[in-house]
Amino acid sequence: MVFCKNSLALFCLISLACLILPLNAQDSPQDYLNAHNQARAAVGVGPMTWDNKVAAFAQNYANQRAGDCNLVHSSNRPYGENLAKSSGDLSGKDAVKLWVDEKAFYDYNSNSCAAGKQCGHYTQVVWRNSVRLGCAKSIIRNRITAEISQSKIQSRTSLAFFSLIICSLSLTSNILTSLAQNTPQDYLNAHNEARVAVHAGYITWNNTLAIYALNYSLQRIGDCNLVYSNDPYGENVASSTSDIAGEETVKMWIDEKSFYDYNSNSCATGKQCRNYIQVVWRNTAQVGCAKNSLALFCLISLACLILPLNAQDSPQDYLNAHNQARAAVGVGPMTWDNKVAAFAQNYANQRAGDCNLVHSSNRPYGENLAKSSGDLSGKDAVKLWVDEKAFYDYNSNSCAAGKQCGHYTQVVWRNSVRLGCAKVKCNNGGTFIGCNYDPPGNFVGQKPY
Repeated sequence: MVFCKNSLALFCLISLACLILPLNAQDSPQDYLNAHNQARAAVGVGPMTWDNKVAAFAQNYANQRAGDCNLVHSSNRPYGENLAKSSGDLSGKDAVKLWVDEKAFYDYNSNSCAAGKQCGHYTQVVWRNSVRLGCAKSIIRNRITAEISQSKIQSRTSLAFFSLIICSLSLTSNILTSLAQNTPQDYLNAHNEARVAVHAGYITWNNTLAIYALNYSLQRIGDCNLVYSNDPYGENVASSTSDIAGEETVKMWIDEKSFYDYNSNSCATGKQCRNYIQVVWRNTAQVGCAKNSLALFCLISLACLILPLNAQDSPQDYLNAHNQARAAVGVGPMTWDNKVAAFAQNYANQRAGDCNLVHSSNRPYGENLAKSSGDLSGKDAVKLWVDEKAFYDYNSNSCAAGKQCGHYTQVVWRNSVRLGCAKVKCNNGGTFIGCNYDPPGNFVGQKPY
């Protein structure tokens, strides 16, 4: 049984690994590569190579699905993805064969699947621009209870084995060919030309922002509605009933300049100019853009037209608050890491609906969380954690009875050297702040410094 993702997915991940039972002889990275590359060679497409980072992503998600073995695609993935499962053992080679067998339902001339048939797994396997592969496999033991009587007086329990296989690929896959004016440099040129005209500084490209924009653009494929995402960045969006170059879209936003009055800092009555304002916003330093077949999104960091960053919410503010506490106990400073910050932001966005202090699952980093019923600055959140120092006894490496001190020990953990933090305003008006630490701290039996 196979499940296929949207035919317009940008990346493909293929994952294989078994944490519970040993890998089958047909479950090695080379077996996955051979099965894919044989199908690719048959249509004149070059071979893929194995990528451990892509495989790690696939394995992480396979582990999450081990509880139910359901063919549900991972969310916010930066890759394409093929999934397969079986009620018994299923080798990686056979999983790929299931996908490749869809070739019979694919018509190259019309670039479509036969009526009522799937072929998206096959097209992902042979997609020319997908050049890196990572796969994972989990074998799940499910305890099945068969009820013998309606009153549940007697039951019989047995074990059933299920195999779940995930394959993901990167780079681009199953997406319409982009125009020449859709490169990062084209987006930058269009933005910077407008910025120079009003003496604002140049902005640079940020891949994290671009991936964030891509994920949201793919969410909008179904309706292409110009609905803003609940993100921490500035955001411009556009759509068209026909193909439109990214450069032309930026020009549409810049054309709003005619409706903007600098003296009153307002738009003409009944007109829009917020897209133009965001393009030329002085404090904006980085941009990332993405386009699906119908819509284009630009995300811009360090500026937000709706909720500007608090003066105590910048990366440097988070760093200063942490490093001051670390210096007080002779621990070296941390540095800011955009990858860690992106992880923190992604999870903070998930918590905006309830603002609950629930830790993220399967995280590769240490994590401190804080919330408030109103506004809470990043600096004050770190202070809450550092104030736990009063409850930490270094000699016994323990907290005072009935008190917390784990947030503090994470802040000053010597081996945690990279920091990323994020803040969101929750739907209830509260504030949620999360900081992640790489490498993680708070290992049992070890002192922080």
